[in-house]
Amino acid sequence: MTLGEFIVSRWPSIYPQVLPQGVSTGVTYTQVSRSATHAFGGDATTIQYRVQIDVWADTYGEAKALAAAVREAFSRYRSEEVQDVLLVNEVDSMEDGTRRVSQDYFIYIEEV
Repeated sequence: MTLGEFIVSRWPSIYPQVLPQGVSTGVTYTQVSRSATHAFGGDATTIQYRVQIDVWADTYGEAKALAAAVREAFSRYRSEEVQDVLLVNEVDSMEDGTRRVSQDYFIYIEEV
Protein backbone atom coordinates (compact mmCIF):
# COMPACT_ATOMS: atom_id res chain seq x y z
CA MET A 1 0.00 0.00 0.00
CA THR A 2 1.32 3.43 -0.89
CA LEU A 3 0.95 6.51 1.29
CA GLY A 4 -1.50 8.08 -1.17
CA GLU A 5 -3.66 4.95 -1.28
CA PHE A 6 -3.80 4.87 2.51
CA ILE A 7 -4.70 8.53 2.88
CA VAL A 8 -7.47 8.37 0.27
CA SER A 9 -8.83 5.18 1.85
CA ARG A 10 -9.32 7.04 5.15
CA TRP A 11 -10.56 10.36 3.67
CA PRO A 12 -11.72 10.02 0.03
CA SER A 13 -12.27 13.76 -0.56
CA ILE A 14 -8.71 14.79 0.36
CA TYR A 15 -6.54 16.75 -2.08
CA PRO A 16 -2.74 16.62 -2.48
CA GLN A 17 -1.17 19.89 -1.31
CA VAL A 18 -3.76 22.48 -2.44
CA LEU A 19 -7.53 22.84 -2.62
CA PRO A 20 -9.03 23.11 -6.11
CA GLN A 21 -9.75 26.60 -7.43
CA GLY A 22 -12.93 28.02 -5.89
CA VAL A 23 -13.06 25.53 -3.00
CA SER A 24 -12.68 27.12 0.45
CA THR A 25 -13.64 24.22 2.73
CA GLY A 26 -11.78 20.95 2.45
CA VAL A 27 -8.78 18.86 3.42
CA THR A 28 -5.29 18.69 1.88
CA TYR A 29 -2.19 16.63 2.63
CA THR A 30 1.54 17.03 2.10
CA GLN A 31 4.23 14.38 2.55
CA VAL A 32 6.91 16.07 4.66
CA SER A 33 9.34 13.16 4.82
CA ARG A 34 9.80 9.44 4.12
CA SER A 35 12.34 7.33 5.95
CA ALA A 36 12.94 3.61 6.21
CA THR A 37 13.16 2.05 9.63
CA HIS A 38 16.28 -0.07 9.85
CA ALA A 39 16.50 -3.71 10.84
CA PHE A 40 19.56 -5.78 11.56
CA GLY A 41 20.27 -8.42 8.95
CA GLY A 42 17.92 -7.27 6.22
CA ASP A 43 16.25 -4.49 4.32
CA ALA A 44 13.64 -2.49 6.13
CA THR A 45 10.09 -2.82 4.87
CA THR A 46 8.42 -0.45 7.32
CA ILE A 47 8.43 3.15 6.12
CA GLN A 48 7.87 6.10 8.44
CA TYR A 49 6.13 9.00 6.75
CA ARG A 50 5.65 12.42 8.25
CA VAL A 51 2.50 13.92 6.77
CA GLN A 52 0.83 17.26 7.30
CA ILE A 53 -2.93 17.27 6.89
CA ASP A 54 -4.50 20.72 6.60
CA VAL A 55 -8.17 21.41 7.20
CA TRP A 56 -9.49 24.57 5.56
CA ALA A 57 -12.81 26.32 6.29
CA ASP A 58 -14.50 29.73 6.27
CA THR A 59 -15.07 29.77 10.04
CA TYR A 60 -13.07 28.66 13.03
CA GLY A 61 -15.92 26.41 14.22
CA GLU A 62 -16.13 24.66 10.86
CA ALA A 63 -12.37 24.15 10.78
CA LYS A 64 -12.27 22.67 14.29
CA ALA A 65 -15.24 20.36 13.62
CA LEU A 66 -13.71 19.10 10.37
CA ALA A 67 -10.31 18.68 12.08
CA ALA A 68 -11.93 16.56 14.79
CA ALA A 69 -13.44 14.30 12.11
CA VAL A 70 -10.06 13.97 10.35
CA ARG A 71 -8.40 13.16 13.69
CA GLU A 72 -11.00 10.46 14.31
CA ALA A 73 -10.35 8.95 10.85
CA PHE A 74 -6.54 8.90 11.11
CA SER A 75 -5.23 8.96 14.67
CA ARG A 76 -4.13 5.53 15.97
CA TYR A 77 -5.51 3.75 12.88
CA ARG A 78 -4.00 0.28 12.32
CA SER A 79 -4.45 -2.46 9.75
CA GLU A 80 -2.49 -5.32 8.23
CA GLU A 81 -0.33 -2.91 6.21
CA VAL A 82 -0.52 0.20 8.40
CA GLN A 83 1.31 -0.39 11.66
CA ASP A 84 0.22 2.87 13.33
CA VAL A 85 -0.77 6.49 12.77
CA LEU A 86 0.34 8.94 15.43
CA LEU A 87 -0.86 12.53 15.70
CA VAL A 88 2.21 14.48 16.86
CA ASN A 89 1.13 18.12 16.54
CA GLU A 90 -1.89 20.31 15.78
CA VAL A 91 -1.84 24.06 15.11
CA ASP A 92 -4.62 26.55 14.35
CA SER A 93 -3.97 29.43 11.95
CA MET A 94 -5.54 31.72 9.36
CA GLU A 95 -4.38 32.30 5.80
CA ASP A 96 -5.93 34.98 3.58
CA GLY A 97 -9.07 34.99 5.76
CA THR A 98 -9.50 31.20 5.61
CA ARG A 99 -9.21 29.25 8.86
CA ARG A 100 -6.75 26.37 8.90
CA VAL A 101 -6.01 23.53 11.31
CA SER A 102 -2.73 21.75 10.53
CA GLN A 103 -2.21 18.25 11.88
CA ASP A 104 1.17 16.48 11.72
CA TYR A 105 1.19 12.68 11.71
CA PHE A 106 3.75 9.90 11.73
CA ILE A 107 2.38 7.09 9.56
CA TYR A 108 4.08 3.67 9.60
CA ILE A 109 3.33 1.59 6.49
CA GLU A 110 4.62 -1.88 5.64
CA GLU A 111 5.81 -1.77 2.04
CA VAL A 112 6.73 -5.00 0.29
